[in-house]
Amino acid sequence: MMRFIDIDENWSVDRIEQEFSGQLEVITKEEELRSGYNGHASVSNEVLSASFDLEVGERKLLYYTLSRLNSSLELEPNVEFDIDVKEYAALLGIPYKTAWASIKRTMDTIFKKYITFKELNGKNSVTKMPWLKVITYNETTGKISIVWNDSLLPHISKLGKDKLFTRLVNKESLSLKSKYSARLYELLSQQRWKSKEGTVVIAIDELAFRWQLPESRTSFPVLKQKVLQPAIEELKNKKVVDIKLKIPNCGKLNKKVIKVEFEFAFETFMSEYGLSK
Repeated sequence: MMRFIDIDENWSVDRIEQEFSGQLEVITKEEELRSGYNGHASVSNEVLSASFDLEVGERKLLYYTLSRLNSSLELEPNVEFDIDVKEYAALLGIPYKTAWASIKRTMDTIFKKYITFKELNGKNSVTKMPWLKVITYNETTGKISIVWNDSLLPHISKLGKDKLFTRLVNKESLSLKSKYSARLYELLSQQRWKSKEGTVVIAIDELAFRWQLPESRTSFPVLKQKVLQPAIEELKNKKVVDIKLKIPNCGKLNKKVIKVEFEFAFETFMSEYGLSK
């Protein structure tokens, strides 16, 4: 609990230090880490290049939680973060009771899910980890809190010059209804800091790994029809980014399409959201 003390000119340095010893740093750290809803979620590029399968509601909740974290500061293990149920309900435009039940149900499913990194710990290595370490529900207080998995902390905190990361704008990302639209948005957002426009070329095998696509959707005709085209149309209709799907010059092997190219143009500069790298 924060307390307010009137300090007059007769207070000695020793008395000030005695009154506030160990408090100022804690208050600052708590307030800065829990920066309040800031409208964007920051994650390392390794996360966006990793393999995971989050449904729409799961992704929205995780990214909302990340958007309340000051990602420039280091997050230590076992720090508990409260989820503001009222704020989340207002953000999504749903009743409080509906939000509580939705968050509890969604967190239960997130708790069982993993994110898989390739070569995070050396060549040819595969590292699999859960997103969360602890979830606490308290219906009496209306409090829901989480503790992030320790191994994930370097990918969501202390992000800066030494760690490539991407900021995802909640106004855009939380409006998406398809998990594939969201993953395509994440892929293109990694290049957004350079310009509103750009090109991304990616192997279909790599895309299938990252998005956890079933084998039945990895052939180009099916991938285009069932996954990519619907995602492109949603992003375009939501006026987030205009995308043209192409087959690059290096995109075929023995007449089989093995790579795809996305030529994109975002509607908005990141600076228009008050964000910069």
